[in-house]
Amino acid sequence: MLRAAALILALGSTVQAVFECSSQETTAFVRIARARLDGTPVVVSTAGHDLTCAQYCRNNIEPTTGAQRVCASFNFDGRETCYFFDDAASPAGTSQLTANPSANNFYYEKTCLPGVSAHEACTYRSFSFERMRKTVLEGFVRKSVQVANREQCLSACLKEKEFVCRSVNYNYDSYLCELSTEDRRSKPTHLRMADGAVDYYDNNCLSRQNRCGPSGGNLVFVKTTNFEIKFYDHTQSVEAQESYCLQKCLDSLNTFCRSVEFNPTEKNCIVSDEDTFSRADQQGQVVGKDYYEPICVADQPLIASFAGGGAASAC
Repeated sequence: MLRAAALILALGSTVQAVFECSSQETTAFVRIARARLDGTPVVVSTAGHDLTCAQYCRNNIEPTTGAQRVCASFNFDGRETCYFFDDAASPAGTSQLTANPSANNFYYEKTCLPGVSAHEACTYRSFSFERMRKTVLEGFVRKSVQVANREQCLSACLKEKEFVCRSVNYNYDSYLCELSTEDRRSKPTHLRMADGAVDYYDNNCLSRQNRCGPSGGNLVFVKTTNFEIKFYDHTQSVEAQESYCLQKCLDSLNTFCRSVEFNPTEKNCIVSDEDTFSRADQQGQVVGKDYYEPICVADQPLIASFAGGGAASAC
């Protein structure tokens, strides 16, 4: 009996050690959209925001009591509820991800990134990278590096100085890390399912200054009237007019703004890290709400017309 208890204690210490970062590492999160960890959570909290949930998990704090509790990962329902776990999905942990969950399921896994600062790992956001399993972006490798593990690959992207690293492919068998100036949104037709143990990662730490690349270019908003992304509200505020709402997107630090929704009547402004690309089956017509997506274009005039009656304004 004592031996069993000692074994359980030892296993618990091992789990805690795995999900606590050293002083030379920064605690960050990798997100998988449309994914959910199986099992019973140790804590369920209506924290209201994935960023709040990430802060609790990063600091190993139980949100309901403030007590210390090891957190390895959490599920988020896209609205306000987080489900905290002391284990993670394999291979980082021993649990498994649910097959084909609904669109409003997001899985966040704690990871330790070596040699980068908290600012470089954008810990002011809920996650640093978004992972697509068994997927690769082909044809746009800017630099290939051999690394010891996935975490070194992600850190290499964040620390890259010669160009803006927008995404990486990582091969778990060969430990090859491929850095790219493109991503799944800029080159969607080059995204492929991978045969081997390769995952694709989007860099979620880009800023307003570098999201359009080192050569600059203008960031413009493409507007679609009477349209919305369904069932996903991120950062909401009340803004007097459209331009103030769009400025919220540009100035957003905690959210890498990929879309904006504005209700001209209610003055409700929603800034989101989701867009029509990531939620292709969760969008549609709605009366009284306008939808905006920021895109990078070269030499764009201040106002431009787009197919379908949309308009774009440069910022």
